Amino acid sequence: MYTITALGNLPLPDDLAEATDENVDAILRRAAAHLGRETVQIERVSSILGGSCIACTDVVAYVEGTPLLVARPRLY
Repeated sequence: MYTITALGNLPLPDDLAEATDENVDAILRRAAAHLGRETVQIERVSSILGGSCIACTDVVAYVEGTPLLVARPRLY
């Protein structure tokens, strides 16, 4: 499971705020459309969770090279 957040603290409806491994790309595209952005590039980005040494892979939706949405794996 992923938790989806919009950068800039833009609000997302509940049905666009979480995703599974199977539908994360589709949910990110729907969330971007909800925010008025029809064209996004989806990429997987490796990172380390803050304050830990746990590696994870975020799924990020970019608009013209600028991140708009981030889907982060849930740890619980």
